[in-house]
Amino acid sequence: MRMTLRIGYRDVHVVELSKEEADKEEFFGDFDPSTGTIRLVQEGIPENLKGSTLIHEIIHALIYDAGLNLGDRREEEVTDALSNRISALFADNPDQIRAIVKMMKR
Repeated sequence: MRMTLRIGYRDVHVVELSKEEADKEEFFGDFDPSTGTIRLVQEGIPENLKGSTLIHEIIHALIYDAGLNLGDRREEEVTDALSNRISALFADNPDQIRAIVKMMKR
């Protein structure tokens, strides 16, 4: 999956992360602020975990865009807490999420 997300002032590109590299690094995705890239595992994990991981990395990108300096440990705690709840919100309320997106269209 390749996609581009507009986050703040920049485009963030979502690119594939190989399962082998993810296993070696022991994660399913990451955000690199220097390149504006989110790497995301595409094979070998369930779709809901892919979606949750993407939301997790988007939150990292939002924190970076907002200029928040939480420190690595605190940022990960905040990102985990929010990404799990946002993932559940999206999964449990698809019709409402579509309605919100429709409201937000420019």
